Amino acid sequence: MGQKATPVSSVKKNLTKAEKKIRQDVETTFAAIDRTLQPPEYFTADQKKIFNDLVEKLSATKLLLSLDQTTFEQAAIIIDRLNCVDKMLNNPENIFNINATNIRQKYFSQYLKICAELALSPAARAKLGTLSANNNKNTDPLVDALGGAKS
Repeated sequence: MGQKATPVSSVKKNLTKAEKKIRQDVETTFAAIDRTLQPPEYFTADQKKIFNDLVEKLSATKLLLSLDQTTFEQAAIIIDRLNCVDKMLNNPENIFNINATNIRQKYFSQYLKICAELALSPAARAKLGTLSANNNKNTDPLVDALGGAKS
C-alpha cells in the first residue's frame, strides 16, 4: 500500500521541476476554493461548538478547503458521541456495561483515524514538521554527492 499524499511544500523526495510545477498548480487550484466552513443546521449545540473549534484551530494552517466540510462534520460527530459515551461510563452503574465499552472502543478508533487525517495527533504533527524541516534544507543531491556544502 502506498504512502499518503502530502503537500508538495513538505515532500522530502526530490521531484523534477515539471512534477513539482504540476503538483503546485493542482494544490493552488484547490487552495483558491472558498474556505468558509459552517456546521450543518441539524448539529446539536455541542457538535456545532466542536466543529467551530476545530475549524478555528486548524484555519491557521491555511490548508482548509470547503472540500473538508464532511471530514470536519464527521470529526465533530465522533468527538461529541465519544464524550457522551464517556459521560455515561462515568456513572458507576454503567462502568461494566459491555455494550457501552464496545461502542466507546469503536468511537475511539474512529477518533484516532480522524485525528490522523486532520493532523491532530502529536505523531501526525511531528511527521508534518519533519517533512517540512527536511524540505526547508534545500540541499542539492549533486552537491551532497560531490562532498560540497557541508554545514
